[in-house]
Amino acid sequence: PYWVTVAITISLIFAYTAKSGIKTVVYTDVLQTFFLLASVVFTIIFIVKQLDWTWAEVLTNLANDPNTQILHFEGHGSNVFWKQFLGGAFIALAMTGLDQDMMQKNLSISNIKKAQKNIYVQMAMFLVVNIVFLSLGALLYQYAAALQITDFEKPDQLFTSIAMRHSAPYVSAFFIIGLVAAAYSSADSALTALTTSFCVDFLGYERNGKV
Repeated sequence: PYWVTVAITISLIFAYTAKSGIKTVVYTDVLQTFFLLASVVFTIIFIVKQLDWTWAEVLTNLANDPNTQILHFEGHGSNVFWKQFLGGAFIALAMTGLDQDMMQKNLSISNIKKAQKNIYVQMAMFLVVNIVFLSLGALLYQYAAALQITDFEKPDQLFTSIAMRHSAPYVSAFFIIGLVAAAYSSADSALTALTTSFCVDFLGYERNGKV
């Protein structure tokens, strides 16, 4: 049942977070991110092999795919570059400056210079990861078109459909592992952030000298 899965997940998160605090969250996030990216990379490799493309052909097809065209300067729709640029800038500002979930790892760093370095590295990696995920999305649509896969109703269901019904067993396995990793990565950071905010802001741990 769903509630049993949630209870087990929260119990595991509580167990390893209570043991070593934010340090464990950082280590587990690294491990979870590795498995998440591994599932994406293995899926891309599988698609490329199934379509019998060279990597040069992959780059060419991605460059010509409408789904990878992100710089739209004309029109007034939601995809216009300046709207997305400004919206992304404000979202990044809110996430890295106001969200305890995102900032708790930076706040645990010993000095500001290291924290700044961490943010710069995160920016570079974030760009690379976004490109990889965007490429995967375009390749999924190309793979679905080549194999005439239509057993999905929404775009969000495309990856699930291909990974679970139209791919090799190892792709399905890594998809499930990546899905679990993404869930744990979001849940443990959010629960730790909520606990910190509640203890500091509502219970006054910092004012009372308990932290």
